[in-house]
Amino acid sequence: MTPETAPLPTTTAGEAYTDAALHAWTRAGEAHGTVTRTLQIGDRAVRLTFAGDALVPAFLPALAHLPETTTEANATVHIWDAASTGVPLPDPAWGPEEYGPRGLVRGFNTDTLRTAYQIGSGVLSVADLASRRAIVAVHDAEALPYYERGAPLLSALHWTLSDATSQFVHAGAVGVSDGGVLLVGPGGSGKSTTALACLGSDLLYAGDDYALAQLTPDGPRVASVYTSAKIKPGGTRWLPHLRPLIDNPERGPDEKDLLFVHRHHPEAIVRGFPLRAIVVPEITGAPASVLQLTDAADAFRALVPSTVLQLPSGGPRATAVLARLVREVPCVRLRLGTDMAEIPHVIGNLLRDLA
Repeated sequence: MTPETAPLPTTTAGEAYTDAALHAWTRAGEAHGTVTRTLQIGDRAVRLTFAGDALVPAFLPALAHLPETTTEANATVHIWDAASTGVPLPDPAWGPEEYGPRGLVRGFNTDTLRTAYQIGSGVLSVADLASRRAIVAVHDAEALPYYERGAPLLSALHWTLSDATSQFVHAGAVGVSDGGVLLVGPGGSGKSTTALACLGSDLLYAGDDYALAQLTPDGPRVASVYTSAKIKPGGTRWLPHLRPLIDNPERGPDEKDLLFVHRHHPEAIVRGFPLRAIVVPEITGAPASVLQLTDAADAFRALVPSTVLQLPSGGPRATAVLARLVREVPCVRLRLGTDMAEIPHVIGNLLRDLA
């Protein structure tokens, strides 16, 4: 039995815990005021409401490229931290043996509820899918690890924005306003290297690790979510010009480098584009990069397992969206060479051929 399918211990246990989290956020907001931003991600608007302001500088930099909107929100995320507001997270209604993959809590994830607690970062995320409302709580904003700053509110945004036509994906994305590619594959396959190699070229950056894929009547589109990039230790040897731009220079030896692309290359950001192709990078060590046509099944195998592992609770609906996605556009293998300057030209030529 998986965390997604395990039944609630009682009909109301998950609902009661979600209510307790919302009430705690309300108390924090009443005591310290609220800060609200409504941001556009693709064709969706998400309202972020912070109780107090301690988490604003921690969570908003990775989202700073997203335009604010006055349209009605499709989803709402309530956010607070315990240290600055004095309002603690609700006591867990489960034991330590109930933690599953990606922090999902067994027994508190159903068709309409989601609950996850990240032990390493101390981030609690709960969501009511019916109302598209999530609550995110943090013990201490000052103690957040780099990866929570680089991809803030990941579970909450994934749960509330993914549906029958939109799906968060574990993928990079580069292109121009009239068309681009998704870079798919497991960690270490070259997604981040490929995306960051395009900085300074004619191609624009929409993300290196996560994006929102959307099926529209006019064809599939990709929306940027974060403009942060995370580079594994030693990865900047391939892109040495990025070393002075790293935003967490005091990182630990096993932490990834964190780079907020929009701070240093605001002209290189694109918030979304029509999807023209799915590209599966593969590190070869050869001098030159080569494109090779592949099929939807190959792209599906590269995209779905890593997305399901990184973004759990998607279920059959997520698989159906991704299966349709890989069938609607060409799929190619990009056998990455060691000449980083060549990579954007190879992808750019592909996009011109598909125009």
